Amino acid sequence: MVFFLVLVGNRLLKRMDWYFIEYRDISVTGLEPGAAVKYHGVQVGRVRNLSLKDAATVLVEIEVERGTPIKKDSEALLSLVGITGLKFVEIIGGSVDAETLERGGTIAAGESMFETISGRAEVILGKLEQVLNNLNIMLSPETTASIQNALNSINSLTSEVNTFVADNREHLD
Repeated sequence: MVFFLVLVGNRLLKRMDWYFIEYRDISVTGLEPGAAVKYHGVQVGRVRNLSLKDAATVLVEIEVERGTPIKKDSEALLSLVGITGLKFVEIIGGSVDAETLERGGTIAAGESMFETISGRAEVILGKLEQVLNNLNIMLSPETTASIQNALNSINSLTSEVNTFVADNREHLD
């Protein structure tokens, strides 16, 4: 019983700082209250709350252990927990010379590798779709018929030239 009270007491008396992160036009699907907050890979806190700030912005409230050196130039990335689809907040950056962000301040939302890759994947898929559309046009029945007609014309012309050359060989030598 005493052990339980000490454990709960330590949790309740632990001093925490809180901050906000604004994710604009970024899906936070998989990020839940209670999700881990890590600072350069070390768990230092948790997500307290998620709410909508406006139609395009999700406001995430986090709490971290007091003394976590969150700087004004730190960034908060959304990272995946394995293949589960769940996410956590990873705080990175923060130069030594930068000022410490005041408690209750807003940490800049950074673009995670996943966001970068998915953004590039969208561009690649768009280009791939364009290539496939062009191939469909090139392989349409009308286009293939036109190509076949052109090949038939070339074949006919070649035959006529061969016949002409054969008939006039003695005059060409």
